[in-house]
Amino acid sequence: MNTDSRLERIAEARRLADRGRSAEQRGTPRDALGWYDRALASLETAGSDTLCADLLRWKGTVHRECGETAEAAALYRHSRTVATSIGYRAGEAHAVNCLAGIAQRRGDLADAEACYDEAALLAVAAGDVRLAGMIQQNLGILASIRGDCDGALARYRMSLRTFEELKDEQAVSWVLNNLGMLFADQHRYDEADAAFTRGLALARSRGDLLVEGAIEVNRTEMLIAAQRWEDAEGGCQRALRIAEQRGDRLRTAEALRLVAKLDRHLSQLDHAIEVLDKARALTDESEDALLGAELLSELGEVRHSQGRIGDARDAWREALGAFIRLGASQDAGRVEARLGALGPTSPGRSESTPVA
Repeated sequence: MNTDSRLERIAEARRLADRGRSAEQRGTPRDALGWYDRALASLETAGSDTLCADLLRWKGTVHRECGETAEAAALYRHSRTVATSIGYRAGEAHAVNCLAGIAQRRGDLADAEACYDEAALLAVAAGDVRLAGMIQQNLGILASIRGDCDGALARYRMSLRTFEELKDEQAVSWVLNNLGMLFADQHRYDEADAAFTRGLALARSRGDLLVEGAIEVNRTEMLIAAQRWEDAEGGCQRALRIAEQRGDRLRTAEALRLVAKLDRHLSQLDHAIEVLDKARALTDESEDALLGAELLSELGEVRHSQGRIGDARDAWREALGAFIRLGASQDAGRVEARLGALGPTSPGRSESTPVA
């Protein structure tokens, strides 16, 4: 292939990749995968390895955001191999950052942290300021899971400052989502709502359905905690609609957990169990260890509300073990307190039978 033909093929691949990125943002992930595959097919004869590494990573992220974790991990590893082989330091850093996210989802926080640290060094070497800000945010998420609220807040503020200086509205909306979650965990509901509202406005202004769906889920959880039931019901419906529109199994499971939590508060307990069963099936497919533990914790709450104390105890014990393995100290402490409040098992009595 002569030079002009090769350049034309690379330019075509970039046009196809841009269409994939646009489809991903609009919330049509299957279309995005199709465009990325066409771009990769074009590159087989054009030979642009840096774009190949990027396309493999972008494909992986589409799969990851739809809860297809194994497919995402394989593509991220392939992307890293390609980037490393050609000395594409920024591409390698991005791939390692993405692999850290996979380890985090699967519950291996130590491996995730090691990967984030490696990615940070690669990002600095590549001079990629935006990626360095992303990694700071991701390390903030790890700190939040571990109950280090001050550490999480410091990292979120650092990454927010970086993205605001870069005028990167998409990345700003990511950090606002995480800040909202952190404030909600601390019962700082007004600050949480302000962060979520600003993040939603940015996502909607760009037509970014992926980020909008994520923020809707987390804002709805805050509304339930604040006992704003009517607002929470609307949030559940919006979060489910966006997740189902995108074919996003993981976000659907997250939204269903909130539906179950709202059902419990409204004493619709049989429906809550039905919804949790659906959410747990979706979560098992996506390998999200933290969400799996959260669903078990909520199952314990519903069983307790039904008077099925033994079943509640079993669910909370399983959730506690999962939270401990994840290093999620705040969640573990909360479930441990719920178990402690049940007291010891009474011999000779089935705990699952309500006592009049």
